[in-house]
Amino acid sequence: MSMKLQSPLRLVLVRSDQHDPHLNLAVEERLMESVSADGRDNKFLYLWQNERTVVIGRHQNAWAECRVSLLEDEGGHLARRGSGGGAVYHDLGNLNFSIVMPRRLHDPARSSRMIVEAVRMLGVEAQLSGRNDILADGRKFSGNAFQLTAQAGLHHGTLLIATDFERVSRYLSVSKVKLEAKGVTSVRSRITNLTDLQPDVNVADACRALAAAFAREYADTDSTETALE
Repeated sequence: MSMKLQSPLRLVLVRSDQHDPHLNLAVEERLMESVSADGRDNKFLYLWQNERTVVIGRHQNAWAECRVSLLEDEGGHLARRGSGGGAVYHDLGNLNFSIVMPRRLHDPARSSRMIVEAVRMLGVEAQLSGRNDILADGRKFSGNAFQLTAQAGLHHGTLLIATDFERVSRYLSVSKVKLEAKGVTSVRSRITNLTDLQPDVNVADACRALAAAFAREYADTDSTETALE
């Protein structure tokens, strides 16, 4: 894992090369504690991936949302995040992003627009759908959640790039009522990979696009110094 902090510091990109969900979520928590270190406003973009993992929301019942025994028997991991929202499946075809900054600067609408802009850089026309979803061609490729602490605001989410959708259906328990409320009959009919729309897109491309959109959106006019890994 690489993490560079410089002084003075405004924008920081942190890229994890670990695939352990518990470690990656712990790093996210540590970044939330570091947004106002030494009186400076640090704005973090944290990019990370988990291998064969189901992450559930803060208040969810794991056994209601996930086939826990099957997941663990097949070498998968179960983790709980600090934000609300639904259960999600992570693998190495998915990229997770976390945007962390001081609470007073937290603006979900702005950070969501940043994600849309990054995806457009990849050649995919994307649109926000409500507060939590980002769609392309009418199907979801990004789910988002938010968390506030006394000092920090967090916006984190997924980018489905080349996720194994067979495993999504295999491990997640999605009720028929929830599917019907979305007007679909299966999880697969509701979601899409970015590679379905732009076959040449990969995780490295997505990381570069997110870093560029982050720098463009949040660079302060009085400081151009960034630390990008």
